[in-house]
Amino acid sequence: MFSGKRAALLGALGLLVGLVLSGVFAVPKVTSFGPDSGSPHVPARAPIRIAFDRPMDRISVEARLSVEPAISGVVTWEGNTLLYRPAQSWPTGQDILVGLEAGARSTRFLPVLRSLSWSFRVGDPRLAYLWPSEGASDLYLLDLTDRKRSRLTKTEAGVMDYSLGPDGASIVYTALNEGGSSEIRFMDLATGSDELLHACDAASRCQAPVLSPDGNLLAFEQFDWETSAAGIRIPGTRQVWLMSLDPAGQPTRVQPEEQATNSPDWSPDGILTYYNHSLGVVTLLEPASFEAPNTVPNGLGLLGSWSPDGKYLILPEIVFPNVTELKGGGAADFYSHLYRVEAATLIIRDLSLGSVEDASPVYSPDGEWIAFGRKFLDDRWTPGRQVWVMRADGSQPRPITDDPDFSHASLTWNPDSTRIAYMRLNLADPNEMPEIWMTDRTNKVREFLVEGGYLPRWIP
Repeated sequence: MFSGKRAALLGALGLLVGLVLSGVFAVPKVTSFGPDSGSPHVPARAPIRIAFDRPMDRISVEARLSVEPAISGVVTWEGNTLLYRPAQSWPTGQDILVGLEAGARSTRFLPVLRSLSWSFRVGDPRLAYLWPSEGASDLYLLDLTDRKRSRLTKTEAGVMDYSLGPDGASIVYTALNEGGSSEIRFMDLATGSDELLHACDAASRCQAPVLSPDGNLLAFEQFDWETSAAGIRIPGTRQVWLMSLDPAGQPTRVQPEEQATNSPDWSPDGILTYYNHSLGVVTLLEPASFEAPNTVPNGLGLLGSWSPDGKYLILPEIVFPNVTELKGGGAADFYSHLYRVEAATLIIRDLSLGSVEDASPVYSPDGEWIAFGRKFLDDRWTPGRQVWVMRADGSQPRPITDDPDFSHASLTWNPDSTRIAYMRLNLADPNEMPEIWMTDRTNKVREFLVEGGYLPRWIP
């Protein structure tokens, strides 16, 4: 009888231990978090990430999340991973403290037993660029504090082009392969991870990738290779495609197959912008509907820049004058002025004056300034286009550079809108490699940065 009670007791104890152990193993745990406290270069808009090993009660998790200094942001979830995206940049050179209080529950109501806390620090802005200009190029980063550069990619046949992700903490780029094909890849600058987004067929080429502001849509150009009458492989008609990344889907052509489209871009509030070469219009498309897009007539087909608030799009357009005398005689066939388009009304305003060839406008991050390239078409004509800045309403235009034999392009603002990096090309010596320079918007202090580099972009 005693042995029977003992067996029953042991059985009950074993059941209790089993229940306790199963409960312990069912308790939710944090599997990873970021940005990494050990990283010396956390991007200024890097999202906070906390990954769990099982589905969580999201409200209980968000209620126990704390961030100091308190910067407003948006919380989203990717499966079991919480993402906190700041509405503004994290302060540079200051520790950001992140905490998750114990008690956040899983969907089975079991709590996280341990609190989590860590800190990270945002480094100074860096400059991304492609190098070298001759041969297969890759992506590099330049630290402007110590002038050290680091290589980001090691591709088979080089990087063709790239753009920054919506938070400035990632890069999406086109990698060329030895066989002639291309693929679009995504690099997380906070973690260093690099993943394939879309592989283009060998008979085609993909290029000019850009991510939507929420990071869920990818727009890019694609063309098919064709054979000319001389038997040479040549690019076919460029067309803009759109594909979902959440969840991953198949690319969709944004216009009918017979229309040529190019230069995709996104407004800050998620409007897809591109040029329709067949119709001669800039198209503003709401990707959720694909219906009744707004269009702006444009003869140049060169897109410009969205204002940070998404209210305006500025782009160059052809102006046909009556008669304008050029240096050495002759008449200008056309000017190129910068036009500001109000997105809500499509009201257009000319921001340029006189006989000029203005191009490549870029809004400053604070929305107060526009940097652009200018060449005069009267007796002030120079071979190269110079860097100019003006107020967002077109007032107070003034030159930043004055190098007549050099053309300036690929303008990019630093995060606090005080400096401009750009590519400089010597038109008097075609054998000289392009250079990347930086200038201060206020006092015109210029500094040489990279020889043989091109397409600079600030990493906030």
